Amino acid sequence: MARDSIPVKVLSIGLAGCILGIFCTVSNMSPAYASDFEVIRLNHDPIVTTIENADEKITKLERGQQTVIEIAAHNNMAASQHFVMVVEVRDGRGVTEYLAWQEGVAEPDSDFEIKFSWSPEQTCEFYEDCAKREIRSFAMSSLTEPRSVSSIATTGGITISGIST
Repeated sequence: MARDSIPVKVLSIGLAGCILGIFCTVSNMSPAYASDFEVIRLNHDPIVTTIENADEKITKLERGQQTVIEIAAHNNMAASQHFVMVVEVRDGRGVTEYLAWQEGVAEPDSDFEIKFSWSPEQTCEFYEDCAKREIRSFAMSSLTEPRSVSSIATTGGITISGIST
């Protein structure tokens, strides 16, 4: 391996850690700060659907089931806005089991939708609320100079069957 190259696995772990750190920082912002002016407004909490039935919101999933997490948003600016949409799935203990992001550019004063593919695979040790999941999403300005540009949207009450406890 060349001396100045970085293994992709290390880079991915480092980037995921950086985003998780940013997410924790944004999670602790006071609501007044996050809502003073939202550059990107999340139109509703994340919605979970399946590929087979994209019109039906679901809250009960099977382990290994292919699902889609949909985030609907609006660019409140009169100019195009670069953004990074982040989605996190937490288990019943609040531990992150899935973290993903997509970069994009929203047209001025427009609605847009971002979709993430997710299959609940993780098994868990015995503890109360093992099969419960919470999905959180927010937008930030960029990965290199991140700042929150939206509030955090949360969907709870997602349950996974087929998880050993």
